[in-house]
Amino acid sequence: MLRAHMPWRMVVLGAAVGIAFLGGAGCGDQEAEDCFELTVDLAQVTSDTLITDHLDASLSPDGTRVVFTTDYWGIKALEDKDERDFAIVELPNPGDPPRTPVERLTDVGNARRVILPATLVDLLGRSFNPVLLGSNIGAATWIDDQRIIAVVEEPQSNLPRLYVFDLDPAPMTAGRIDVLSFQLIDDGFLDLADPNVTNNNQVYYVHPAVSPDGQWVAYSRFFFKPAIGTEGSPTYQPPVSKQPAIVAYNLVTGETVRVTNGSTVEDDPAWSPDGQWIAFTSNGGEFGSNEVYKVRFDPANPATERAPGGPFTDGRIRLTFTNTEPEVKIPVGSFDPTWLADGRIVFVSTRRAPCTSVRERNLWVMGADGGEPKLFYRSDEDDAFPTSTNLQSASPNALRTVVFSSRHNPVEDFKGQKSDLYVLRF
Repeated sequence: MLRAHMPWRMVVLGAAVGIAFLGGAGCGDQEAEDCFELTVDLAQVTSDTLITDHLDASLSPDGTRVVFTTDYWGIKALEDKDERDFAIVELPNPGDPPRTPVERLTDVGNARRVILPATLVDLLGRSFNPVLLGSNIGAATWIDDQRIIAVVEEPQSNLPRLYVFDLDPAPMTAGRIDVLSFQLIDDGFLDLADPNVTNNNQVYYVHPAVSPDGQWVAYSRFFFKPAIGTEGSPTYQPPVSKQPAIVAYNLVTGETVRVTNGSTVEDDPAWSPDGQWIAFTSNGGEFGSNEVYKVRFDPANPATERAPGGPFTDGRIRLTFTNTEPEVKIPVGSFDPTWLADGRIVFVSTRRAPCTSVRERNLWVMGADGGEPKLFYRSDEDDAFPTSTNLQSASPNALRTVVFSSRHNPVEDFKGQKSDLYVLRF
């Protein structure tokens, strides 16, 4: 597919650099007012575009750091294995000079690897060595300026679990940040009364998101229970498989509540600034057609599980309608929302951006009730995984910041390679 050439200009905001895409020539039969225009404070956070990806960023409440996943150390040590670690990097200050792309993450100068304890012990008293985790790492998000909640796969069960990690508050030195303590997040699927019971129920936890008051963590949970016994025998129990649903865990009381009905793919939870709503991604039971929804969070009235093919009873409201665009011949969708403190929702979509002839992942923004989305940011090299914070403890600067991953790079030779982190301040 051919890509329409877009005229562009650089806009200098103080010492920061913004990118504006303008209408006019190159828009074909598009009206000029349909073209995208954006002027923002944009900065590149990481610049290791040659060999590694930096993904799943989460902005700290003070707005100065992001925790993210990277395969840098796995590739450095094993060369041919794509293993991920957690890392923390400080954001450039407004007005800092652009960072020069380099071949190694450590050359950036301020990225630090998060070092897990020598031994982790879960609630069943089982211990394992986190050095073996490697690629068994998922997204992490801040609870406050010292704690993160993260997905780590436990080797004994080979299942992603949720842990709260308490980070060393000492200044970042020697390329590392140590984890001082941890807490396993569990919602009762393990039989904690019997230490001899292994994790027969296979429960997957992904994409945690912390509520503005820091009391709850929402995440997507997939449940699978393998068959018990021999098929045909009187005691045989068939396997049970349940599609991902959004649940929430209270970090203070340990209470777990179901937020969405489930039985469809439901993922990517994001809290509204007042903590009353959760935006999320769902395919609505349709393969390859993701859209953004929202549902009211009411722990006193948890959602019930939806029977396959039955009606949704969780009160969800659909916010995007990407698959209704005319002349769509390939699966398109909208997903991965993040709720801004001003009430808007930034999300990723593969809908066609103005003045382009190609569908790519770009950042869009809409009101809390949906409506007509507007393009929030677009490069020509795949923009995804936006993150923001509306924690009550967040600084004013943090509330006006979005961090995202992109394959865009200002150096032509590096465009379209690995994903780096960028920051937008608006």
